[in-house]
Amino acid sequence: EHWHPPVETYSALAGTGIDVLWQKILDHRTAMNASGEFTDRRRQQQVKWMWSMLEQRMMARLRADPAIRGKVKKIEAEVADGRVAPALAAEQIADMLK
Repeated sequence: EHWHPPVETYSALAGTGIDVLWQKILDHRTAMNASGEFTDRRRQQQVKWMWSMLEQRMMARLRADPAIRGKVKKIEAEVADGRVAPALAAEQIADMLK
C-alpha cells in the first residue's frame, strides 16, 4: 500500500470539511496512479471480471439446455444421496459443455 488514510472529521450535515475530504480523495487517486497501484488493481479486477463472466455464461448454458438440465438434476440427486462424489459430479457436468 502506498496510501496511508488520514483520520479526519467531516460533516455533510453541517457542511464542514467537505472541501478537505474532496482534496484527500484527489490526493489518494494521485498517489495510487503515481505508484502504479491503481493500474495493478484494475488489471487484477479485469481478470476477476473475466472469470466471473465465464462462470455466468457457463451456468447460463447449463440452465438453457433442457437435456442438460435433466441430466444435472439426476446428478444432483446422486450427489445428495451419496452415490456420486461432488468432484466427480462437477467433472461430469463440465464435460456436458464440450
